[in-house]
Amino acid sequence: MVMFASWLLLDPEIPGQKQSEQALDTLAGQGILGSLCVLLIVALFFTIKSLLKAKDDRFADQKLMTETLEKHNEAAKELAVEMNKAASNLVVESTKNMDAMKNTLSAQERSMDDLARVISGLQQEGMQLRVTAMNFKCSGSKG
Repeated sequence: MVMFASWLLLDPEIPGQKQSEQALDTLAGQGILGSLCVLLIVALFFTIKSLLKAKDDRFADQKLMTETLEKHNEAAKELAVEMNKAASNLVVESTKNMDAMKNTLSAQERSMDDLARVISGLQQEGMQLRVTAMNFKCSGSKG
C-alpha cells in the first residue's frame, strides 16, 4: 500500500511530499480501515485531478468558442456593411431610373400633346375642305 501511495505522488520535488507519504503510511498501517482511507484519498486525488483537467479543458473550449463567435460577429458586421452599401447603391440606381423614366414620360406626354394638336388641326382642315368642297359643288350646279 505504501508503494501505491508513493506512486500517487510521482514528483519527488513537490513540497510536502515526504509528509504526505508518512501520513499515508500511518493510515495504511492502521489496518483495513486505514487502507480503505488511503484508497479513498487516492481516488479523491484522481477525481479532483480529473475535475481540474476537465475545468481547464472547458476554459480552453470556452476561449475557442469566444474566438469563433468574435470571428462570426466580425463577418456579420462586414456583411451588414456590404448590405448597407448595396442597399445605398440600389437606392441611387432606382432614383436615377425613376428620374430617367419621369423624363421619358414627360417627353412622351409632350409628344402626345403635339400629336393631339396636329390631329385636331388636320380634323379642322378636313372639315374646312369638306365645307369648301360642298360650297364648290353647290356653287357649280347653280351656274
